[in-house]
Amino acid sequence: MLQFFRKIRRQLLSENKFSRYTLYAIGEILLVVIGILIALQINNWNEGKKNNALQVNYISGLISDLDYDIRGYTQGIDAIERHRVSADALLNCFKYNTTLPDSVLIEHTSNLVIISRFNHSNTVMDDMKSSGRLNLISSDSVRQRIISYYKLADGLIDGSERNNDWVLNHIIASPDYTGAFDFNSTIAATKLFPPTMKSIEVSPFEGIPSIEDPDHPDRENIVNLISAKNMLEGLNKTYGLVGREEAISLKNLLEEYLREIEN
Repeated sequence: MLQFFRKIRRQLLSENKFSRYTLYAIGEILLVVIGILIALQINNWNEGKKNNALQVNYISGLISDLDYDIRGYTQGIDAIERHRVSADALLNCFKYNTTLPDSVLIEHTSNLVIISRFNHSNTVMDDMKSSGRLNLISSDSVRQRIISYYKLADGLIDGSERNNDWVLNHIIASPDYTGAFDFNSTIAATKLFPPTMKSIEVSPFEGIPSIEDPDHPDRENIVNLISAKNMLEGLNKTYGLVGREEAISLKNLLEEYLREIEN
């Protein structure tokens, strides 16, 4: 092909047909430019296809992380509800100066020393940010929703962890609180241990001494501590409900967006 064009060029020069040679040269330049543009277009198409494949992978990964978050919020909320039922039951005992069977007290007092956490995954989001690929999400509105969710989720998790730290440091670790319950016997009597350990002799759980004694010196402190834990767990439940709702909403949006970019 190159020899063909050289032959035409030499022929035009030898025949001293300058005007035709000029037109030929312009045509040759246009052909080169067109070839470059076509090559660039093909390269851009290949790059766009590659970026879209990466976008699909990232969106799929985000959906998986959101599934993990939704399960984590749900499990945390369920645990909080169990803990609050136990707290309410014990507070009613103090309020009405009544007690409960040992087996029931064991369950409720065991729940009092447990805190719940929300499992949250931002693996894919962190990878996108660290690699500078967040802009691969071609929709500005979808990208902004993703950023907003993870900012919100981080705030919710941080808030719940601060509440949990307060519970651990000021309630569960409180001498008044730990002194009121025989936690070793309580936990040993639960279903947390295998049957082989059930045969180990433990002190029977006799309940909370101050429940039926309105004049017990630790009674008010214990009631206040249980009430504070109940209140903070209620706040954590709100965090979990908000987080789960936002995770479900974003997941639905991403699933719809994924169908669009895959077609």
